[in-house]
Amino acid sequence: MANFEITRDDDFGDDLLRLVFISCHPVLSTEARVALTLRLLGGLSTQEIARAFLASEPTMAQRIVRAKRTLSEARVPFEVPRGPQPAARLSSVLEVIYLVFNEGYSATSGEDWMRPTLCEDALRLGRILAELVPNEAEVHGLVALTVQAGALRGGTGGVRTRDDAHAKRPRTRAASGPRARVRRSVGRAGVAGIYEIRRGSG
Repeated sequence: MANFEITRDDDFGDDLLRLVFISCHPVLSTEARVALTLRLLGGLSTQEIARAFLASEPTMAQRIVRAKRTLSEARVPFEVPRGPQPAARLSSVLEVIYLVFNEGYSATSGEDWMRPTLCEDALRLGRILAELVPNEAEVHGLVALTVQAGALRGGTGGVRTRDDAHAKRPRTRAASGPRARVRRSVGRAGVAGIYEIRRGSG
C-alpha cells in the first residue's frame, strides 16, 4: 500500500484530485467507485464509461444508479479522506485517471478522434500524484504511460498539454524522469506495476 497520509484539505494540491479521492469511497466496489467518479467528475458519458468497462450502456447506467443509492443509504459524508484512507483508495483513483486518459486518447464518439483536454487533465493529475507519492511505482508507471502515448499522438498534431514546453523536450524530463523513478520503485518492490507493464507492451 502507498505510504502517504493527508492531514489538510489542500494536501492534495488540486481540487479535482481531492474530489476524485472523495468519490472513490470504500463502501462501493472498486468498479462502482471508478464508474461513478468517471460520471460525476471525469467528464465521461454513460456510453463512454460502458465502453471502458466493456459493458452495455443500460447495464452501466444501472451500476451508476446503484452506486449513488448505496452512498445515500449508507449516509456517506462528503469529506476528504484522512490518515491512511487515501492510500487505500489510490488504486481506484489511478484507474479513474487511466480511463479518463484513454477516452481522451481515443474518443468514443464525436467528430474528433481525440479529446486533448481529457488527456491534459489525466496527465496533470498523474504528475500531482507522483509528487505526493514519489516512491509508488504504479503512479510513475501511469505517468510514463500517458506521457509516452501523448508523445506518439503529439507527433501527428494530437495531444498538446498545458505544459507543452516541458512535454516537447526530447524525451528527457517528461518521460525519462518518471521512467527513472519507476525503475527505482520497481527495484525496491521487486515487481512491475500494471501501468508500467502496459507502457512496456505498448
